[in-house]
Amino acid sequence: MDFRLLFKSLELKNETLNIAQTMEDAIYINADKMPDWKNAKIAIFSVSTTENDFALPIRNEFYNLFSGYSSNFVVDLGILKYGVDASETIFRIKEVCRELMQHNCIPLIIGENHAYDFGIYQAYEPKPTNILCLDARIDLLDSDDENLKHIKNIILHEPNYLFNYAHLGYQSYLNPPESFEMLEKLNFDKLRLGEIYNDIKKVEPIIRFANMISFDVSVIKHQDFVAKNDSSPFGITAEQSCQVAWYAGLNNQCTSFGIFSYNNELDDRNQAAKVIATMLWYFIEGVYEREEVHSFDSSYFKKFIVSDTEVKDLIFYKSILKEFWWIKVVDEIVPCSYEDYLTASEGVLPEIYDRYLCKY
Repeated sequence: MDFRLLFKSLELKNETLNIAQTMEDAIYINADKMPDWKNAKIAIFSVSTTENDFALPIRNEFYNLFSGYSSNFVVDLGILKYGVDASETIFRIKEVCRELMQHNCIPLIIGENHAYDFGIYQAYEPKPTNILCLDARIDLLDSDDENLKHIKNIILHEPNYLFNYAHLGYQSYLNPPESFEMLEKLNFDKLRLGEIYNDIKKVEPIIRFANMISFDVSVIKHQDFVAKNDSSPFGITAEQSCQVAWYAGLNNQCTSFGIFSYNNELDDRNQAAKVIATMLWYFIEGVYEREEVHSFDSSYFKKFIVSDTEVKDLIFYKSILKEFWWIKVVDEIVPCSYEDYLTASEGVLPEIYDRYLCKY
């Protein structure tokens, strides 16, 4: 696939610092020549409904941040050219993401419309895929607006290779009861805003299970992020958004990350652009710090056996380096939290065990 035909090069308009050790200095950018993405670990690109780069404010802020990465770690492919309609654009996203992932390069997408994540999902076919979405709304509506039904499109897509879907940060009063009923019927995961706002660490094990992570900026409260059409005074903070991005980067199973629904026309002082730019920085930082994958029987893990629950010999593993926890369910080992281990130690079967037992 010739990416030169699909992408428009960037014009940063000299608003970056243009000094050594910034992201602009460390990243190969498609300014007049397509970078060598096949040898990169992460490839950034933006996609919108126009030829203009709506993500320019984000890029200007991002490239002013400082970095210590090697110069071949991240590339910026530029602006994905919009198709004749939304369907063709989604098809282009699918083909680009598929090509990148086949070369073990992580697509890092800045999308104007959240419905574009349907294209990312199709890039995983036929591999069983775990999706994590952060959004104030669960987009399962019957609507002519693709942005309000893209999750429904993913769930109903044939062939079906969606193994698990998790939705974080939703606000109950913004969603019809039918949405919750569908997620529960399909045994999918969900955490409402209040659960994660008070303890953002609750999202970490769920993030660690995801292959594809889709972040809609509507999940951030208006005070911390003004540049969104569907603004709400409630949501997670900018700091928590960066922590989510860092968790996503650390996750060895995460092979794509998308941030959606930024509206540059509402961002007079580039404050929202700074938030996304910092999220990009933290995601890349997390990927850079990923652990090499080791066997759970290796010295990199401690094994714990709890015998006082309903299940004989409930087995947990703890990472020595990152102190992350896992639990064995049937023949699979899935991410969990330290709290799950404490629950089991008190003789109570953790809820996560039953949830994943149903999946397997």
